[in-house]
Amino acid sequence: MPRTILSRVPRLIVVLLSLAVVAQAEDPRERLRDPFLVTGSSFRNLFREVITEAHHWTVQIRGKDGKAVALGTILTSNGEILTKASELDDPMTVELSNGRQYPATLMARTEAEDLALIKISASNLRPVRWSAAQKLMDGQWLVTPGTAAAPVAVGVLSVQPRKIPDAGIHGVLGIELERTGVAQIRRVFEDGGAASAGMQPGDVILELNRQLMETGSSVISTVRKFRPGETISVKVMRGEEELELAVTLTHPFGDFLSRIAMQNQLGGELSGRRDNFPSALQHDTVLRPRDCGGSLIDLNGEAVAVNIARAGRTESYAIPAADVQAVVTRLRAEAKSAK
Repeated sequence: MPRTILSRVPRLIVVLLSLAVVAQAEDPRERLRDPFLVTGSSFRNLFREVITEAHHWTVQIRGKDGKAVALGTILTSNGEILTKASELDDPMTVELSNGRQYPATLMARTEAEDLALIKISASNLRPVRWSAAQKLMDGQWLVTPGTAAAPVAVGVLSVQPRKIPDAGIHGVLGIELERTGVAQIRRVFEDGGAASAGMQPGDVILELNRQLMETGSSVISTVRKFRPGETISVKVMRGEEELELAVTLTHPFGDFLSRIAMQNQLGGELSGRRDNFPSALQHDTVLRPRDCGGSLIDLNGEAVAVNIARAGRTESYAIPAADVQAVVTRLRAEAKSAK
């Protein structure tokens, strides 16, 4: 690995230790005035040199309204990119670290790891450099690069790779239905997928994914077959007009249903899809859902994993590099056979 990067690690550790010693000696009121101790941006700037290369292979994925939905990792110089599948919109745009934007095409995706292979028409891109390390050390520093020169977030490895079980959580529309008769919407919750899709009180649900819905009970039982983050087609009757809406299901412990969510989201919003991964390491980095899909790197500046979900207040999951590379091979084969 570049000796210049490795040579900076001792200096980084010395700086962090020095800050701790100084803070102990100072009046507590003075510590509050020290920007290194109270601002996350100052702390993240200590790791700027670690991501000198990595921020160039990181891209921002934007949805149909231009909103940032995920990060991505450049795989090849000719425009192959890996990202988190369940956050993608159509159409989508990829923004490089130099600010240039390109329309992107979905090539293939996998439900198990929630990863997607997308493609842009670009050349001479800087691809990811994967780490060859067989095992990471508990407590080692892990850095999440974005497209800027400073990291998005910094944390440490909390738990070695393991299967993340299915929590048995189903998606919800974010509505309250009339208790009897047809599936008429009584209430649309503010933070649900139904509200985002434009559903309104009084709408009558006719179909879900082309399947006829005769009662509210049939809507509930059908929706429970899908996971948070999945998008389903909903046909509703509004007055004399039939409307076809695409609704992305939300988590059942959303703000509109439970205070449990507030306890777990004190550090910010959680990813819609955040369980049932074949293998993922856990780190304590505080990410946002839109920070997932990009690489997670070590202090050598190499990618050791791909961030896949913000799962809790201090729980973020990442798919290990070896598993990611195996998934990429499968996705490429799937994309090739689909042509």
